[in-house]
Amino acid sequence: MDPMSSTDSTAESQSAGSVKPPASRGSAIALGVLALPALVGVLFGACALLAALFPGPSGEWAGLPVYIASCFAVPVGIIGLVVGGRLAKTPRGLRRFVLVASGVALALPLVAMLVLRAHR
Repeated sequence: MDPMSSTDSTAESQSAGSVKPPASRGSAIALGVLALPALVGVLFGACALLAALFPGPSGEWAGLPVYIASCFAVPVGIIGLVVGGRLAKTPRGLRRFVLVASGVALALPLVAMLVLRAHR
């Protein structure tokens, strides 16, 4: 058996199928940098939602954490969705993680605002 024939058939089978472009190192670094703020945005949004769900005895200051979380999580969510959507040559798992985390970071403060309005 010729070792060259097995490598040639492997190369032919890879070229015949759909070959994805290799991940760009710069775009992977950009998504890696966006992953941490997206997680912090999710944390801020979750805290804001908890503050809206359990406002305390008087409830007059329950809106403050929601507005603070909105000032951070909404821009981070929008930037993460835009950048994650634009960078196609990145590792698929990292891109999916950033898109999901950015979407959740964007949605949680908005849900907390709706909860606050329902309580009042």
